[in-house]
Amino acid sequence: MSFIEPSAAQAEDVDEPALARAIASSLESLEISYSPKKDDSLGIMDDLEDPRVTAKRVRKKLKQIANLEGKVAAGAKISREEKMKIERKEALEAELTEAMSVIAAEEAASAAAIEDEKVGMKNVMKV
Repeated sequence: MSFIEPSAAQAEDVDEPALARAIASSLESLEISYSPKKDDSLGIMDDLEDPRVTAKRVRKKLKQIANLEGKVAAGAKISREEKMKIERKEALEAELTEAMSVIAAEEAASAAAIEDEKVGMKNVMKV
């Protein structure tokens, strides 16, 4: 299969607003709401991301920040981007706390469901 590059004339024929309306209409017909991905520049937890993945990602960033803080303490100069990363430490710690809370809640719900299942099985065995 070969790829044919569109010509300039073909590219001009594309009506992007019409394409956007068609996509929106399709999404509405499927009852799917689309919202652009939120800015993750501060490491704000993505609602669709598994909290365990979030916790792992945030721990990695916090480890990098700890290494940068060690460099600063040793007297090394760091870049502006590295300083900005250090400034995000509190937001990342809050995100980690949130992720860990979600994980704990999920584990508690899972434990409760297992306990309910055990009780149900005991009741079945009595009959």
